[in-house]
Order: sequence, then C-alpha cells, then structure tokens
Amino acid sequence: LVGSAQRRFEGAALQHGSILIGRRHLDLPNYLAEKTVERKKAIRRYMEANTICLNDLSIHHISYSELAEAIRHGFEEELDIEFFVDELSGDEVAKAEELKESFSAFRAIGVK
Repeated sequence: LVGSAQRRFEGAALQHGSILIGRRHLDLPNYLAEKTVERKKAIRRYMEANTICLNDLSIHHISYSELAEAIRHGFEEELDIEFFVDELSGDEVAKAEELKESFSAFRAIGVK
C-alpha cells in the first residue's frame, strides 16, 4: 500500500513513491505514448488486479486532507518535531508558474 516501486512496460517505466488514496492511478495507462487502446486497457486491467488503495481498505472514505493531517501528526509525534505552515516565497510562486506553463505545453500537442 505504501512505498516506492518501479514497473517496467514495453518502452516505458512507472516510478512512484506514494500512498494511493483513491483509484486515480488506474488512469495512468491513458498517458502512455505509442500504445494501442487495447494495450492500454490490458495494462489497466493488470493494475486493477494488482494494486490497491487506502480507500479500498477503509470502512469510511479518507480524504487527502485527513491523510495529510494524520501523516503530519505521526511525524511530529515520532520525531518530536513541529511542522508549520508558511506562505510560498516569490521565487517559489514563479517556479510553480513556470512549471505550470511547461506542462500546459503537453495539452497543446494533445497529451492528456
């Protein structure tokens, strides 16, 4: 459920280090280049059979904010530290805008 893994497909690799909360990861085959619709469906079926997410295991729906708070609290308690929220710096905002623009270019060429 939690960890870092790599799955290699023909000519592509999926690398992640995450906690899967919901099932959106099953959309990843849609982003693979040079795959037929049939191949993407086969990869999705494979992922459906071989992956799981937190909300598949939970009695109640767990939101991103609930999970983030639980992780924050766990780190603070275990490491005897305190996290704080702060505003982004001007440089951080500028970098986010730059990245947003570069990823928007993918949409312009038809990459979803």
